[in-house]
Amino acid sequence: ASFANNLCISFDGIEFYNQSAYISPASAGFAGAFKGMDGQICNTFFSHFVVEFDFHQGLIILHDPASFRYSGEGSVLDIKRESSGSCSLPISFTLADGKKYQGRADMDLGGVEVFMVALNNHNMIDVPEGAKTSNLYGAQGEFTVYESAIKELSIGKYKIIEPVVKFCDEASGSIHPDNLGAVGLPLLQRFNPIFDYGHDLLYLQPENHSNR
Repeated sequence: ASFANNLCISFDGIEFYNQSAYISPASAGFAGAFKGMDGQICNTFFSHFVVEFDFHQGLIILHDPASFRYSGEGSVLDIKRESSGSCSLPISFTLADGKKYQGRADMDLGGVEVFMVALNNHNMIDVPEGAKTSNLYGAQGEFTVYESAIKELSIGKYKIIEPVVKFCDEASGSIHPDNLGAVGLPLLQRFNPIFDYGHDLLYLQPENHSNR
């Protein structure tokens, strides 16, 4: 990718000067993956704020970090910045065979799966018997995944019973080797998440509650 400097980015009257950006070539294929979009904004930009997502109303609320005080009743999760550049959250899950795993999972807001279990890390998780095989495409190219229901997935004080998740083949190489997998956007969309990047915290609250 090429690199650009001195861009001006505006959102509803808020302007940011001297911004930088990567410019993906057409051959990379990302434009086709996000039809109608002109680009992607990452947490380098959002880290200026405390960021609240209201998926039900289709809103992003940018709070001033200096005055923000969380008053909700949701779970408070620590965000860990991994050496690979990714961010991770604490998580646990139980497989259909009863084996339980507790640790951390990469946070992939571009991920289209509820949860992606890592097969290429240090936890030596096996593909469940009878799992459905399919192929996915990402920045690493084409890779194989295995789809199967697990017994339970826990994040904070919340439990999701028998979710269907994907088990990620080692060829993807996209999950930090110490972590259990990757949390995707469909999982976070079950809540109204609030990201406090300045304090490395995620407030995970039920969708019907607002902090505003």
